[in-house]
Order: sequence, then structure tokens, then C-alpha cells
Amino acid sequence: MLRNVVYHSVSYKRVKARNSYTVKYIHVAESDTLLHYGFIDYFVVYKPNCTCLGVCKCSDLVLAVIVQLEEHQPSIIVDSRDNPSNLNLAARHIHVTSKSDVLDVVEVHKILSLCVCICFSDTYYVCEMPNSVEGD
Repeated sequence: MLRNVVYHSVSYKRVKARNSYTVKYIHVAESDTLLHYGFIDYFVVYKPNCTCLGVCKCSDLVLAVIVQLEEHQPSIIVDSRDNPSNLNLAARHIHVTSKSDVLDVVEVHKILSLCVCICFSDTYYVCEMPNSVEGD
């Protein structure tokens, strides 16, 4: 559980009714910090080499191995300012992606949110939730 949201991995077979493994996350590569979408493949607990004398104060590091989704276009509605008949609409919360061979290993606190994923053949439509709490 992270920020009151339960995340599962693709490998976890007991959950069948919902997709709780499609996520938006931060990946730091060299000097760039990038936002990506992907499927949590599995979780790993890393125990650092302890050099503490006496009582150990080292903490375990929980990592997520994520299959990165390659984004093809930022929105399903293309924002075309060149076409005067277009209403200049954009659905920036829906991303057109496909599965890649890239695996990212990230600390779990770099997972930003759970996303909804709809699959048609080899195309994945990843939808960011506009709000997580309904209220009046």
C-alpha cells in the first residue's frame, strides 16, 4: 500500500477483477527525470550491506520492476491549431502506448498513481484518473 492505494504486480494471480498494476511513475535516467507509464511486473526487497556496529539502523529498500509502455502520441485527440474547423480539443489524460522490452527498476515511492488500462490488440490506452476522491 502506497498513499492509501493498493498496488499489485502482474505476477500476483489472486487479483482477477481489477487492474492494479498499471502505473504512472518517475524514472531518473542519467541526468533526466522522466514520467513514464508501465505495468508492475514484480516487487523486490533490497537489503543493503550493513556496516552498523551494534543495533542496525539500515532500512530495506522496496523496488518495483516495471515494464515500460512506449508512448506513441500524447493524446487520442490531436490538438491541431492549423485546422480552423477543429475545436482544439485534447484528451491529455489518455495516452496511446504499446508494450516495450524496457524494464525500469524504481523505488516504490516514485510510483505516482494508479492508471486505468484498456487494451485493443497490441495498443494500450492508459488513462490517468482525473480525480481520486469524489466530493460535493
